[in-house]
Amino acid sequence: MYGLREVFGEHLKHLLILNTKGFTGHPMGVSFEDVVAVEVLATGIVPPVANQAQVDPNLGVGLKLSRGGEYGCKYALHFAAGFGSQIAIALYGHADLLLN
Repeated sequence: MYGLREVFGEHLKHLLILNTKGFTGHPMGVSFEDVVAVEVLATGIVPPVANQAQVDPNLGVGLKLSRGGEYGCKYALHFAAGFGSQIAIALYGHADLLLN
């Protein structure tokens, strides 16, 4: 969470954090997260963080974890870090933003 706080600073409170790993396990490069990102932008419906009964105090305060439901998301950022320092980042934008 240090990285998120360092990069986004005061804007972190506006980010909705979603984690699909609790539903899928390790998809190992099949890009399931990308499909979820595009579907969220298309429908406005975000799945909850799986098995999130209470917020882990080690995460700190000010994080907006998805509880599921409708959100007005304009962008979706997929960050993946793998073994051997492999990193992939994909940023998606809602079609209305791109067409105007």
